Amino acid sequence: MNHLQGEININKMMNHLFDQGVNQLFKSDFSNNHVDTNLVESEKSFSFELAIPGMSKDHIHLKLEENVLIVETIENEKEEEIKFLSKEFDFEVTKRHLKLPKNIDRSKIKAAYKDGVLVVTMHKKKEEVLKKTAIEIK
Repeated sequence: MNHLQGEININKMMNHLFDQGVNQLFKSDFSNNHVDTNLVESEKSFSFELAIPGMSKDHIHLKLEENVLIVETIENEKEEEIKFLSKEFDFEVTKRHLKLPKNIDRSKIKAAYKDGVLVVTMHKKKEEVLKKTAIEIK
């Protein structure tokens, strides 16, 4: 196998891992439109980076229902109808469901929107270390 074939195989494996592994871990669901999403993991947190260009932060809504983070955009209200001669893009309503893992501290979820990218950061819970305990028999 030459160097280029190895690189192509690694890319295929990484794509499969991302498509299957991350989707299984977070069980994301698309509704309406596609939202490009990156998932970043650090030692202390997970972060979703969602590409939502053309929206103000006032038109993006986040809510948590049980262990599912819902990201939804609403349309900008247009004061007047515009007659387009050509239209190649649109800012449509988008909704994305992201299932969160159990080790997320729900009280420490933060979100920021800048330059068309919404970053939702979720801190991991500290894992409880189970100590050995002797149980007395009576």
